[in-house]
Amino acid sequence: MRIDVFGKQAQQLKKAKGDLKTAIQSYNLSDGFIDYVDQRGGHYTKELAINLI
Repeated sequence: MRIDVFGKQAQQLKKAKGDLKTAIQSYNLSDGFIDYVDQRGGHYTKELAINLI
């Protein structure tokens, strides 16, 4: 089970272009968070995380 979670996190980190904060928030919020961030400048901000909720 842990390997599956790690694998998903690794995929999210790759999709987030190495942005660890975006990858972590995508795990917490939804897989769509990475696309949401990409459409709004491509860099994680606390405001983006709050606005998605």
